[in-house]
Amino acid sequence: RFSNLLVVAALFATTEAIKIKDFNGADEDEIMDKVFSKYSSEAKDHNGVGNGQMILMKKTAPKAAGVILEATHKLKGKQVPGYIKANFEKTWERFDINSDGFIKADETHTFMRSLMGKLNKFALAPGSLSDVGGAPDSKPAPAEKPVPKQSAAQKKKKVAKKVEEQAEETTEAAEEQPADAPAADSEQPQE
Repeated sequence: RFSNLLVVAALFATTEAIKIKDFNGADEDEIMDKVFSKYSSEAKDHNGVGNGQMILMKKTAPKAAGVILEATHKLKGKQVPGYIKANFEKTWERFDINSDGFIKADETHTFMRSLMGKLNKFALAPGSLSDVGGAPDSKPAPAEKPVPKQSAAQKKKKVAKKVEEQAEETTEAAEEQPADAPAADSEQPQE
C-alpha cells in the first residue's frame, strides 16, 4: 500500500513539473472548432428555412476571433480588442469577397489563421510556406553591392569595344572560309 501511495505521489509531482507553454496546431484546431460551433449559425434559404449549412456571421466573428486569440495564448485579454480593431476588417474582406456578411464554416479555420498572421506560431517556421526559399538554419543572404554607375564616356568605350570585337570575329570567319565555298547566307540549290 505504501509503495502505491509513493507511485501516485511521484506522478503528481511529475505532472506539476510539466507545464504546457503553448498549443500545437491540433490543439488550436480543436479550440477553433469549439468556438466557431458556438458562434456559427445555420444558413437560411430565401424562405427563411434553415438549409443545414453552418456559417459565421460578420457580426459574431470578431467576438469568436477574440476568444480564440485569447484561448490559444496568442494575446492577453487586454490586447485582443486593439488587435481585432486593427486586423479584422482587412482579413474579413479577403474571405467575404461578395460582401455577403458571412463566411462558410469550412472557411473559418483558414480565416482565423490569416487573422492571426504573425501571431500564428507556424508563420516563418522551417518548412512552412512563408519559409520557402530559405534553409532553416542558414544566415540571411548578404545584400548585393550596387553596381557603380558608368559615365557616358565609359559606356561609349564599352560599346565601341564590343563593335570592334564583333568586326574582328566576322573578319576571322571570312578568312577561314574557302574561296570556292558558297556564302553562309546564300541559298543552296536543291537537287
